Amino acid sequence: MIKLLILSIIFLSISSSSEPIDKEPINKILYSAMKIDDNLKPSDKNKSLNLIEKSIDKNDIQFELLFNSNKSIYKLKEELDTEDISKKIAQLYFGGIYVYYADTLKEKNICQAQAYGEFFIFPNETFKWELTKESAKISGYLCYKAKTVKIVTNDKGVFKKEVIAWYTPEIATNFGPKGYHGLPGLILELQEGNQIFYASNIALNTNIKIKIEKPSRGHEVSYHEFLNIGKKIGNENRP
Repeated sequence: MIKLLILSIIFLSISSSSEPIDKEPINKILYSAMKIDDNLKPSDKNKSLNLIEKSIDKNDIQFELLFNSNKSIYKLKEELDTEDISKKIAQLYFGGIYVYYADTLKEKNICQAQAYGEFFIFPNETFKWELTKESAKISGYLCYKAKTVKIVTNDKGVFKKEVIAWYTPEIATNFGPKGYHGLPGLILELQEGNQIFYASNIALNTNIKIKIEKPSRGHEVSYHEFLNIGKKIGNENRP
């Protein structure tokens, strides 16, 4: 019995040590989120918008991007205090329900969403960028401006939202915040409508021991199907 137990422990040790890990150094970028003032007076907004505004002003919302030469994952930074309703509202506003994963070697680019009490996985968008010669220094890196358009669908219709990215060729990767990708350098600042995500901490070639894994939990659907699920639930909950 003792021999069997020892053999079991040895087997488990060998199995755990043989699990694949990312041998490349991991790069970690923290992005802070902020909202551009839309210049509307409080009296012009409804109560729900006022609640969102107060939640954003009160909380510092951060996301993290982990990446190596070919894989990346972008998600809300984990925090111990997760019961603060105000913080949850701000996290939701900036897209905290989404996890973005990319693997350039396998040509995988997906988004995992935690919504309506379930998890969903659907393909991420591809973006057609317009590169410009406009440049700026951000966090000590020379960055260039690029523009694209994101199609947004909600209960009010379909809209085009301008997206502006500042990327640096000095960090050779095509990843960025919120699943935006495809530029010749890391995106250090992103403006999507009235939301801005900027790199507040840049740690390259770290000693972080982590495997960048593809999210697997969730129903596999198309983005259109995911939107329709939200519409259906919204209609069912209307008085």
